Amino acid sequence: APQIAGVSLLGGNQFKLLITGDAGTSITVWRSDDLIDWDPVTNFVNTTGMAEYIETVDPTVGQRFYRAAWP
Repeated sequence: APQIAGVSLLGGNQFKLLITGDAGTSITVWRSDDLIDWDPVTNFVNTTGMAEYIETVDPTVGQRFYRAAWP
């Protein structure tokens, strides 16, 4: 199963998730504001076994949670 292996803060209200998993598999990144309702935010093929997801954060939004999974 894919795993979020790291989180980095970037400039410009952005952050990066480092996601690891089997090369050649499809990964969906999900986001939640409450750990109950989850929304898919992107889907991609992990071509090398290590992938990055970068998101711009709205500073007016409270905390958010992320998970990575096979679709």
